[in-house]
This record gives sequence, structure tokens and C-alpha cells, in this order.
Amino acid sequence: MFSKIYFYVQQRQVLFEGKQDITPKLGRQLFAKLNTGYYTEQEETLILKLLVKKSFISKRHGEYEFIKKDKPYVPNRISRNMRFGMFIFALALGGMGFYAWQTGYFHLPGKRGGTDIVGSAITPFVTAMGCFSLLVFTAIVDHYDTRDNEYVYNFIYKALFFLGWGMLLLAIILGNRV
Repeated sequence: MFSKIYFYVQQRQVLFEGKQDITPKLGRQLFAKLNTGYYTEQEETLILKLLVKKSFISKRHGEYEFIKKDKPYVPNRISRNMRFGMFIFALALGGMGFYAWQTGYFHLPGKRGGTDIVGSAITPFVTAMGCFSLLVFTAIVDHYDTRDNEYVYNFIYKALFFLGWGMLLLAIILGNRV
């Protein structure tokens, strides 16, 4: 894992250093020297600048190797019926949170009677319902965003997912203390 992080940081560093003019002739010479091991540090830097910019190369066990090209980006598509259902579900989750906030009480049903969420447990429960509602709305927004920025939505999904489940667990724990 750390080697992937190191390679990613190294890749970013090379990408942001600025562009150098690499002629086709120099590129062919660098490709010829790639895995022979007979190149200087400056030539290795040029190799990285030439190859890492296009993300065609990976370094494993001290040797560079080509990786497959990624498929062209295809934006997420969600059918109209699914988007409508997700919208209604997000509103229902938000409504549950709003109802709990207004009444100060919510019964979370379970296999053996469930849990009453009352008092100090209401705030984490409302936060959890808000996180889950935003999570569903984010999926709907991702459908309309055609840019290649899935990493942003994946980060938002994970953050809201874990925050929501953490808050729900906290609400259940606080609800059972009463």
C-alpha cells in the first residue's frame, strides 16, 4: 500500500514540476534504456516525465513496466424511474430525521422490540438521517455530472456512509442507555 502511495506522490511531483521539451529522438533513446538499468538519475527523471504523464508506466521491484490503458470514461447513468425512487427515498430519510427532531422521540423497530431514541440520542440520529439523505442526493447529482471526477464522489460516498453509520450506532447506544 505504501509503495502505491509513494508512486502516486512521485507521479504527482513529476507532473507538477513543469513540462520539458522531449523530442521524439530523445524519447526513443530513453525507451531503449528503460529496463537495461544503464541510465543516470537525470535520464530516469526524463523517463518518468515522458511516461508518467500519460500514466502508461508502473515501477515494480525496481523495474518499470507498462500498464494497460484505461478504458475511456463513461459517466454514470441512472434511469429516470430509479432517480425518482431515490429522490423519494432521500426525502423519506430526511422526513424521518425531521419528525424525530420535532417530536424528540423515534422508535427504531428491531427483531426484539427495537430501540427508543429519545433525548440526547436524537441529535446523532438526525445527523445520520441527514447523512444518508445527502448520500442518496449525491448519487443523483453524480448522474447529471458528466466530468471525469469519480474520485470526488467516491470520497463523498465513503465519508457520508461512515459518518451516517457511526452516528446511527451512537444514537442506538445512547438510546439504550436510557
